[in-house]
Amino acid sequence: MAARRTLWMLASAAVLVAGLSACEKPPVRGQFGTYANQNKVLWLANGDSFTVYRVSYVQFSGGDPPAVQLEYAPHGTVQDTMRMWANVHAIWPSFATYLDAARVEGAIITATNLQVRRKGISWVSSTRSYGITASRGPDGRWYLDRMSAGPLPPADPAARPIVEATGAPFTPADLRRYVDSVGSGGATEAAR
Repeated sequence: MAARRTLWMLASAAVLVAGLSACEKPPVRGQFGTYANQNKVLWLANGDSFTVYRVSYVQFSGGDPPAVQLEYAPHGTVQDTMRMWANVHAIWPSFATYLDAARVEGAIITATNLQVRRKGISWVSSTRSYGITASRGPDGRWYLDRMSAGPLPPADPAARPIVEATGAPFTPADLRRYVDSVGSGGATEAAR
């Protein structure tokens, strides 16, 4: 009888723990890394903002020069590619300050639609991404790799820094310190 009661109490405790843990949304793992439950924010000069999932310093194994990736939540679906190109033009003056600080020649701007929803006691997630790349030209200005529409707008040195989920700023100087700390040795991702 005591063994049966102990077994019942253990089973009840396990169900309670499983139920409580299922209430909290778990971190989602995607193509570019883990998505936090709380994210950074990039504020634009016009007052608009974008959720930022990550700013990554990427070193490629094939010998291509390093790049900085900004992965963000776009306004709208990534299937609306014209809007994604417009987003890049809106974000660029603020993002370019990070590229200048990191002293890279390549940029990757990735729009990602992240959906996380409850399905019974489980969480289900999906991601769709659309990436746009840019390179620094011989004249020192930045150009989109798949468009010949002239240079991108210059970096805005007065742009507000990306704000961490904690409220602390993530500045271009923070990225520079990270890049300096990894040097040329094999780190493939993760400024913050």
